[in-house]
Formats: sequence, C-alpha cells, structure tokens
Amino acid sequence: FNTPRRIAVVGAVHIAQELVPMAAHVGFDVTVIDPRQAFASPERFPGVSLSTDWPDAALRALDIDPRTAVVTLTHDPKLDD
Repeated sequence: FNTPRRIAVVGAVHIAQELVPMAAHVGFDVTVIDPRQAFASPERFPGVSLSTDWPDAALRALDIDPRTAVVTLTHDPKLDD
C-alpha cells in the first residue's frame, strides 16, 4: 500500500492561498509551514494542517518521503536559508 500523497507548502503567502485549496481538492494531504502565525492561520487556510515551526524543524517532523512534494514560496532569507 502506498502512503498518502502529501504536499508541504513553505510560506503562507498569497500564492499559497490559491495553491493549497487546489492541492487539497485533488487529494493531497496538505501542510502549510510558516512560523508567522498571522499568515499561517486557520482563517487563511481552512481544513489543512498548519505548522508554525521553522521550516527545517517542520520538515523533519513531517518525515518527508518520495510521495511528498515540497513547495517553497517564502522569498524571505530568514525562512529560505
């Protein structure tokens, strides 16, 4: 049996607000990662998992595998590096 298809979106930005519902609609288990709680909020991303950990810690906790896509959208050196 395969593990579920997952997508980790790093950066709770405007592009993510469009991408996340589409990914969830086609069956991905979606996690939005952004330590900025004002951006990674249930109001902006209803019905998906949210992590306000720093991306390195969040991705380790997510335990990514070959069926996990990682999309980085932050454009912020504090988060990207």
